[in-house]
Amino acid sequence: MRDPATASARVFVGSIPHEDVTKKDLEQCFSRFGKVTGTVEPIYITLLLFMAMLVYIKYNLFAGCLLNRGFGFIQFEEDRSATEAINATDVILNGRRLGKCSLL
Repeated sequence: MRDPATASARVFVGSIPHEDVTKKDLEQCFSRFGKVTGTVEPIYITLLLFMAMLVYIKYNLFAGCLLNRGFGFIQFEEDRSATEAINATDVILNGRRLGKCSLL
């Protein structure tokens, strides 16, 4: 995935469910667009969101929630496959629709 000549065939995938998603799951999900030549293990980041800042300031209450956001990267053999994956609106993994894909 580090070859600059194939950069246009790399796709960023967002909103990966926090369940046990593996590289193999990503490959299977995106193989319908073309041959997948590489993936990066999904990465999960926990974000702390403050939903009611005014309440927090006024009443010194903690008003926040934790959201798990996952993302990963897919390498296709052909640019055309990456373009198809990016334009797809129906990519579902483990019963959850994935976020918009984009080129790296």
